[in-house]
Amino acid sequence: MSGILQAPAGPQFALWAAVLASGVYHGLNPAMGWPLAVSNALMTRRGGALVAALGYLALGHALAVFAVMLPFGLLAALLAWQSAIRIGASALVIGFGARLL
Repeated sequence: MSGILQAPAGPQFALWAAVLASGVYHGLNPAMGWPLAVSNALMTRRGGALVAALGYLALGHALAVFAVMLPFGLLAALLAWQSAIRIGASALVIGFGARLL
């Protein structure tokens, strides 16, 4: 039981704690816009409006997460192909240099 409550060592714990705190703040802060969308849907007094508002919120959130995570995914792919890219770039530079000679 005590192993569950033990905090992981290293700088990753601070990073994940900051991510968690940011998520809690984002979810609880009324200035983020979700209470306005939900209250507007509830004021229309239609059940479908609330489902639509929550759907739009989920879609917007998914698009925002995708927009933020896309560069990290591209960077990970670039790092995976790093040696092949270096070899290809080196071959191009050597080839163009040999052509100019």
